[in-house]
Amino acid sequence: MKVTITHSIDLEEVPEKAADLLTPAEEKLTHIMRWLSGLTRDLCNNKITAEMASLSLDRVRRELAECDNIIAEVEGIMSGVADYEQQKVTTFPATPPPQTTSDIDKAFADLEKE
Repeated sequence: MKVTITHSIDLEEVPEKAADLLTPAEEKLTHIMRWLSGLTRDLCNNKITAEMASLSLDRVRRELAECDNIIAEVEGIMSGVADYEQQKVTTFPATPPPQTTSDIDKAFADLEKE
């Protein structure tokens, strides 16, 4: 059973955490490639039964599904960060330049004229 946990980290730490989360998927995929290569070789050389090939392929698919879950999770995290960064650029206007005393005096003067 899979559960969702919440873990708060600083925004600057997200890329490192994402890489840490991807590492097991990367290792699994490397293993799967070797496994699939051996299975292909055994099938070509008729060294494996259809039943064993079917069981092996099922296991490969389950391992790939686990990798896909990890990748989807990290993609969701990075998509959230990208959305935040985009929102920050478009939502938060640049800080207006500080007003000088003469600007403030002019504004009050304009109000007094009305």
